Amino acid sequence: MRRKLRIMFGLLILFGCGPTLAESIHNHDRSPQTSSDSPQVHKQEQYDYPIEVDGRDAHHNVHWSVPADAARRQSPIAPTPDSIARGKRLFEESCMRCHGSSGLGDGPMAQYLCATPSNLARMAPQQPKGDLAWKIANGRGLMPAWRDVYNEEDIWNIVHYVKTLGERS
Repeated sequence: MRRKLRIMFGLLILFGCGPTLAESIHNHDRSPQTSSDSPQVHKQEQYDYPIEVDGRDAHHNVHWSVPADAARRQSPIAPTPDSIARGKRLFEESCMRCHGSSGLGDGPMAQYLCATPSNLARMAPQQPKGDLAWKIANGRGLMPAWRDVYNEEDIWNIVHYVKTLGERS
């Protein structure tokens, strides 16, 4: 699994940050799409966390929406100390590189990305757990999909840990 992660991050650095990708992220998220086959960008309603591209707030208060049923989904496992500890280990293994040890979006790989990773310490407390689980599992843009790396229980363990990041900031 570590080899797969190294390869994924290597490819992300080599090919993921060209100006074309940065421009496409910036242009995609600046305003709602009008084409029926384009993904819809929804105005942010209850969340207050900008996502930056090249140091700018590219989303202009636009929330990365997930399917409503996914956002409402409850964790099948309780957020016990063991679950949170397991989530912390998994976060340190895979997420910390971009999001940083405190979830501030300042991990060692962040400087090589064309988009600033989300500040999880600020945004996670505002998001439903189902919202976070879906985002971890499915990814978007530079955020990889982890569903092929981690099983559902481990994704929920990561969610339980990420929810604690805001408590410590």
